Amino acid sequence: MAYKVFKTGTKEDVHDILEKFVRQYLDSPNFIKDVFNAVAQDAGLNEADPINMNGIGSFPGTVGAIGSLYSQLIAYWKQNRHDLDW
Repeated sequence: MAYKVFKTGTKEDVHDILEKFVRQYLDSPNFIKDVFNAVAQDAGLNEADPINMNGIGSFPGTVGAIGSLYSQLIAYWKQNRHDLDW
């Protein structure tokens, strides 16, 4: 979202953007990947575009690779949440 604001010069409300995508993809088995890719696409990025994290962590280098990295996060959480104390 910061990239979109940087490129367009138009202020964006992060809550409005996220709400739009959460409502659209909430029931998707790949919720995190779908929302991540939708936000990237809204910002004018595609799956092949590089993401530069300036050496922070071991993130893969493209929008698509990062989305795939977290694609099953919600499914994993739903499956394993009984192990959490909170």
